[in-house]
Amino acid sequence: MSILNVEKIQPVGSGTTVTVNSGYLETPSIKGSDANFTGIITATSFTGSGANLTSIPAGNLTGTVADARISTLTASKLTGALPAISGANLTGISAGGGKILQVVQEHRTDVWSEGSIAPGAKTGAALTKAITTTANNNKVLVTISLTTGWSDQNQRSGALLKRGGTEIALADSTGDNKTRLLVCGQVNSGQWMEPQAFTYLDSPGSAATHTYTVHLWNGGANDTLTAYLNRAGSETNHSYRSRGTSSITLMEVSP
Repeated sequence: MSILNVEKIQPVGSGTTVTVNSGYLETPSIKGSDANFTGIITATSFTGSGANLTSIPAGNLTGTVADARISTLTASKLTGALPAISGANLTGISAGGGKILQVVQEHRTDVWSEGSIAPGAKTGAALTKAITTTANNNKVLVTISLTTGWSDQNQRSGALLKRGGTEIALADSTGDNKTRLLVCGQVNSGQWMEPQAFTYLDSPGSAATHTYTVHLWNGGANDTLTAYLNRAGSETNHSYRSRGTSSITLMEVSP
């Protein structure tokens, strides 16, 4: 076996390459600059810059890619489950508005009643529900469905809504003695029930707990009556008699 030990190998004359067959090369290292190799180079490790390396199979890459190295990433290249991402710092996103943030409800299936309601008087709270809004400018969509009855004929009845004890959503004032209500109706007999329903978008004006209540009104001219929810004033034990339910639903809405 021959051993060649030289400081430098240069091509002859005007040549630009030196060819060494792999079968004749047995050395721990080859050092040089601007060296070009053909074929397969096998080593336990490589050092230096890999900036000009090409055609490296992605499956052979390991480690972490720095964020600064990712300039463009298309959605089609993403697979698998994505981690949870916060959108707290996103800008330029249209809010859209009108989103329902929370819903609360009281659905009353039992009977409520209050006696001795004088003509022109209003009952206490027949339905009550509270909601805690999360922003000052958020609104509350109030939806109410009532099944009302009176102990006798009441040709002028109605209902009104309060928030925190203040009447809201009333009819405009006419400047005279007319009672301002939310809805109006009539019960022509103590054996009748009357459905009443309404929806109102309220602006409470603060992020706080707001309590809404529903009250009935006796518009009769002479009679003091008993007001009912979910039953008629006069009942008998027959299959053609019925009872109903009543509800108040509050929905917080973003503007």
